[in-house]
Amino acid sequence: SVSPNGKLIAYQALEGGDLAAMDALWAEDDDAMCIHPGRSPLCGWDDVHRSWAAIFGAGGNPQIILTEERVTRRGDVGWVSATE
Repeated sequence: SVSPNGKLIAYQALEGGDLAAMDALWAEDDDAMCIHPGRSPLCGWDDVHRSWAAIFGAGGNPQIILTEERVTRRGDVGWVSATE
């Protein structure tokens, strides 16, 4: 989802250390998938949630610079891609 100023809500949650906001963006089922930079894909809600909990639990709120932001919608499904 994209905020009114165009910044991706996921990155606002990341920069703010807001695990609940990050969790709200993911499907809580086996179809959830996340690929952190330099890592293998994580498949399924449990693995995706644990990865974000570990990132937020490590402390510090990273600031990420995005380029090539792209939001794609197909009916009820949408995805976001960007270069970090």
